[in-house]
Amino acid sequence: MTEADRRLATLAAALARERAGALLARHGAPGVAETAALAGALADAPRSERLRALAAAMGDGSAARARDRAAAADVERPRVAAVLRAVAAGAPRLDAARILVRLCHERLAR
Repeated sequence: MTEADRRLATLAAALARERAGALLARHGAPGVAETAALAGALADAPRSERLRALAAAMGDGSAARARDRAAAADVERPRVAAVLRAVAAGAPRLDAARILVRLCHERLAR
């Protein structure tokens, strides 16, 4: 089970408690049985535990996204990397071309 599968199972258990297993069965990814089992276990847990698990899963994702953004900037030329870092931080540089800012948003969305 990947980290994305784990986050999906946690999200399904937290937000769609009764339907988590059915929703994940439609996902069709490898390891769906393991993901559905995790969602089932979390769905039976108290609400506070489900929310704690969700917060932990989402926190891990933001750290991974930050690493991905840093890695994306590291492979670009220095001036493009500066714009990419600024867009990732939510403060695009005013001196950057609009098309470059748009391309940076698209690159970070991958």
